[in-house]
Amino acid sequence: ITDEYGIFSNTVLETQKTDIKNVLYQLLHLSIKVSGGKPTQKFLKATSILIDELDFTTYKSFVYQLLEEIIKHKPIEKTTHYEFIEKSNLNTLKGLVWTLSKFHDAKTIILLSKLAERCYKKIPGVGPTAAALGNACLYTLANTKGKDGIAQLTVLKQKIKQTSTKKLI
Repeated sequence: ITDEYGIFSNTVLETQKTDIKNVLYQLLHLSIKVSGGKPTQKFLKATSILIDELDFTTYKSFVYQLLEEIIKHKPIEKTTHYEFIEKSNLNTLKGLVWTLSKFHDAKTIILLSKLAERCYKKIPGVGPTAAALGNACLYTLANTKGKDGIAQLTVLKQKIKQTSTKKLI
């Protein structure tokens, strides 16, 4: 993928050891094909099996780098519209966010909350930056074990302006 974010993602991927990179490629391949508002059980099962082949710390570190970059990423103003990231990268990120439903630690939950907040930030004249990715974050937060995900959803409900998103929360 040739957008700025895609170049960053490929650079992060290339720093991995070959055996780890091969598993990450499989995860990315599954993630790029996602559609809909929530993951299928087939997707969650397939990605969980692949994640189990990796050290959880390695996997989370890889995904955290990608998500932290998106939080900092600025939309690019084109002649006729704004572009945040290419659609295929957006789908891949949505799939990766869903894979984080396997983890219930505070760092993951806080990162997902920050990403959701970023995704619902409005672009003037356009609307939310990346609502589909934000919705993936909400899904994952709602499906975490314990009360931390629900607590972050409560915080997000206060910060997010869109009525439809507040209802979704």
